[in-house]
Amino acid sequence: MQFLHERSLLIPRRINEHRLKKSKGGQILDGFVVLHAEEFPDYKTARMREKFLKSGQGRKWLDKLEAKSESSRGE
Repeated sequence: MQFLHERSLLIPRRINEHRLKKSKGGQILDGFVVLHAEEFPDYKTARMREKFLKSGQGRKWLDKLEAKSESSRGE
């Protein structure tokens, strides 16, 4: 599974753009599910979190979150 890390103040709008394939990420990703969303007080904090999520430990955390989500959806 691929993960999309998005920094945006307008998450619902960006999700819609991806679903309508108006963005590069939406063109690359076929179907997707929003596993997790977070809000941060500023760009610097959001960027630090994004870097963590792209690291080895962050990927492990996302993998666990994905597995938990799949089991709750019955997949």
